Amino acid sequence: MILVVGGSLLALHYLRDSTRDVDSAKRLATEVKSAVSVVAERHGLAPLWMNDHAAPYRPLTLREKECDILLAEGRLRALGAPLRIVFIMKLYASRRRDAEDLKRLWTLCQFESAEEAVEFFYESYPHEERNPYLADHIRTVT
Repeated sequence: MILVVGGSLLALHYLRDSTRDVDSAKRLATEVKSAVSVVAERHGLAPLWMNDHAAPYRPLTLREKECDILLAEGRLRALGAPLRIVFIMKLYASRRRDAEDLKRLWTLCQFESAEEAVEFFYESYPHEERNPYLADHIRTVT
């Protein structure tokens, strides 16, 4: 099973023009990694065109039953994370390149306020120390 998040999911929702890879928030099984390698070689893709680099950012609030089924073919299932989860993951990562995605995602996440998004953030990442400026940061990037 692949749990799609990141730029490829945004592109699927027409929130981004393109991306270079498909990120999974679930660790890829060995057999999936082998298949990814075969596809990369056959089609001249980067070796990590599909990867699980987003797995460390997976929030506690990401529940597979709440994801959209993107593909169900044989033993392969690809699920798409809810957009509010992708927003929270990008907020957690807070890389410079995430700012545009946060802006695009904000109106689709259905948070009533930056403060509500902050509460969801700490529900998603309860180990994180409270930042009194996080709501201000959200208002700035959105």
